[in-house]
Amino acid sequence: MAVASDPARGALIGVVLFAPDHDLGDLLAKEGSLSARWHSEHIDVFRAAVASDPVHGPLIGVQTYFSDVLVKEGSLSASWNTEHASTTQVAVAG
Repeated sequence: MAVASDPARGALIGVVLFAPDHDLGDLLAKEGSLSARWHSEHIDVFRAAVASDPVHGPLIGVQTYFSDVLVKEGSLSASWNTEHASTTQVAVAG
């Protein structure tokens, strides 16, 4: 689980749901109120990180099964951008 917040958009919550005996999961995220709906963000996720700020909005990073780091910024529906390959960690800051 990863959590961030900013005064303009409220909470940003990301969770990776793993099936039993699997190393990868599905990333779900929600923004705003705790009763907001979950958005399916990415599948085959190993790690995830989230951040947010009032100017640029949500920032989400994932490390995939292939150790690629993908990020998106601005909204939960933004496109993914590949930032780096063959990584061991992912972190983001707003």
